[in-house]
Amino acid sequence: MINNNKNTLEVSVLIAVHHAINPIQVRVSIESIFLQKNIPNQIVIIVDGSIGIELSEYLLHLSLKYNQIVIFYLKKNKGLAYALNYGLQKSNYELIARLDPDDIVVNNRFFEQKKEFDKNQTLSVCGSYAQETYKNNKKKLLKKPSKDNEIKVSLKIKNPIIHSTVMFKKSDIQSIGGYPSIYKCQDYLLWIKCMENSLIFKNIDKAFVISKLDKSLMMRRDLNYFRFEKIIYNYMLEKKIINKYFFYLNIVFRFILRSLPYPLKFLLYQIR
Repeated sequence: MINNNKNTLEVSVLIAVHHAINPIQVRVSIESIFLQKNIPNQIVIIVDGSIGIELSEYLLHLSLKYNQIVIFYLKKNKGLAYALNYGLQKSNYELIARLDPDDIVVNNRFFEQKKEFDKNQTLSVCGSYAQETYKNNKKKLLKKPSKDNEIKVSLKIKNPIIHSTVMFKKSDIQSIGGYPSIYKCQDYLLWIKCMENSLIFKNIDKAFVISKLDKSLMMRRDLNYFRFEKIIYNYMLEKKIINKYFFYLNIVFRFILRSLPYPLKFLLYQIR
């Protein structure tokens, strides 16, 4: 096993993988963690159901190479919410950083985010900007509102927290029941529940991950995805977080967006 001679942090990183994940992207993502100046003490990888031989062999290689990596295998694919809640239980540290297995960590992310929690003991959820890449190597800095009050206003309309950039306090997330058990948009509903419980948010105005905006992402943001967004807007209406005006405004806009053909949807995502 490799014991890196870098500074380590009392932070757990939580990653979930499944059969459709590209092993090459997983490799790039994991390697980016160990290229940082400060690395987390624990990386929890949850394997959600059966996976292919190539990915299975690479995960075995990782577990033998790095003593920070621990891998847990779920026999059946039960969805992202279940996998992440399982991962919460297996994480050793109070601070947990989420990472999608196809995103790349940059800018000494874990140190910078932990520093924010050390400075502000009331902070519960800390995200950041992201660097989006497109075909032909085009890049865009995806900005999000940074202050707690700005984030909470934005939550009533859309999700202002990029899930794969987030670091949060384990105890705070578990105190509100963890990730909600819906098939999609689990993170959005989780942040709304955090807001209901007066937890404090922040987005750091720096990109801590590089992510791809590609056709597969656009195809997943379809009318089926809208069904789960509608569940969330219904929840906010029932809880009086939004009024009927905002409810119908959100529903109409999201329905139109999810109904658009791929080229138009891709264009809108690039200029958002």
